[in-house]
Formats: sequence, structure tokens, C-alpha cells
Amino acid sequence: MGNIGVTLSEIRMIALSKVPYDKGYMYINGLRFSEDSTKYVITYDTNVVPYIWYQEKGFTHWKSGDEVTENKGFIHDRTINALTSYINEPTQWKRQVIDDDNEQTVQARRNKLSQGIIESLKGNENR
Repeated sequence: MGNIGVTLSEIRMIALSKVPYDKGYMYINGLRFSEDSTKYVITYDTNVVPYIWYQEKGFTHWKSGDEVTENKGFIHDRTINALTSYINEPTQWKRQVIDDDNEQTVQARRNKLSQGIIESLKGNENR
């Protein structure tokens, strides 16, 4: 889909940089990316990661009763705005600044995963 001048890889990097990050489960398993001749598609897989919906909308903490809104709007506000800005930015050097920022976020998360979080997630699946 070259008519907007953005690749699926760039779309993936931006979307992943906006995913709330705790142990990495949503980051690793929560998003699916695809494309066809007319569009890119990001699917937030709530069958695999059911709490995506609650993170996006906010929720009431079961124990404290407090409203949890830390990640509220991470799709609707942060991801959509970042993608829109990136796609509509005609200046390549400004896109590079956005790329660098998103890549730093994604790389930091990958570094955490390589330090043993993936093994702990796999271990928890067997309990």
C-alpha cells in the first residue's frame, strides 16, 4: 500500500510503542497486523488478551474501588493520533524523529523481554 508512503513495519512500530506495558503479554500477543491492496489493519485480539478492552476504556479496581484510567484511550487517543500524525507528516526528517522515538520505546521493551520476562510468561502458562 505505497500510496500513503508508509509501510506496515512503520505502522507496527508505532502501534506497539503505544501499547501499555507491564509484563509484555499484551505487547507480545495482543496485536495482529495485516494489509491488502487498499488498507492496513491493526487488530487488538481480545480473545487472547481480554483486558485490552478494560485498559482502553478504564475500569474500577476490584479491591480499592478506585477508577483506573492510566492507560485509558491508548488506542483511540494515543495510537490513532500517532498514526495520523505520522501518515500526514510530509517531511521525512520529522518522520525520522517520530521513528527514533518509537524505536527507542520498542527497543526498551525488547530489552526487558530478553532479560527473562518471556521465560516467566511461558512458565506462568503452565500453572
